[in-house]
Formats: sequence, C-alpha cells, structure tokens
Amino acid sequence: DTGNNITMCEEPYAVIEALAPYAVSCHLKDIAVQLTEDGFLISEVPFGTGMLDLKRIVRTLAKANTAIDFHVEMATRDPLAVPCRTDAYWAVFSERREADLQRTLAMVAANPPKQPPPTVAELSAERILADEEKNNHACLQWAVQ
Repeated sequence: DTGNNITMCEEPYAVIEALAPYAVSCHLKDIAVQLTEDGFLISEVPFGTGMLDLKRIVRTLAKANTAIDFHVEMATRDPLAVPCRTDAYWAVFSERREADLQRTLAMVAANPPKQPPPTVAELSAERILADEEKNNHACLQWAVQ
C-alpha cells in the first residue's frame, strides 16, 4: 500500500524502495494530507491529484519485479485522523520517534491538499457510490496515460 506508511510516520519512498524486492502486488493509491492540531488528516484522492509521485513509485516497484500486480485503492470516505502529536498515538510503538514525527509533519506541511479533502458523511449512499465510481474512473484514466 503506497499511502498507509505515512500514517506510521514513515517516509513513503524509503519504505517502497526497501520493500520493492519483495513485492508481488501493490495497492496503489494517491493521498492528500492536511495538518491538524493533533497531527494530520489523510484522504485517498484520485491518482495524480495527491502528494505522491506515483510514476516514481510504479517505476521503483516494476523495476524490482516486472510481473508485479498493481491494484487501484481509492476509498471514497471522510479523511482519517492521524493524531501523531498525541501520547495515545505513540502508545503502540516501542518508542516515540521524534525525528520521524518531525519529518512527517514537515512533509505534510509542504504538501497541502490541492483542493479541500473530500467528505462524504453528509452525502446519500447514492451520491457516495457515484463519487466512488467517478474517482475510480479518474484513477484508471491516469493509469492509461
């Protein structure tokens, strides 16, 4: 998964490069992030509209395994809160990794969302489904470019 590692305060490209030799499939996603008082919000967004360099990611993974399978992961949902500035967040880690936290927060600050993060809580099920279909089609259009 190309976005989840950021929620663990890991540098995305370092993780991808380290795991590429072992990868046989990949949930490819793009993400938007936004700073909050407790940490940041993370949202899946259509490919090419978020902060990840997906072309670099695909090149890295395909170079390591030319038979790798890529799968679109594009959940249309409210942003997820990553409360990485709280003690509760770090309770499941063996230690608080301050350098990783500061690097992650700097990366989030340097990559504000290109548009407001999507929210769907107030939308009808039909509207959410329509948005999900539109977002997945946008991802596939990006992939065939």
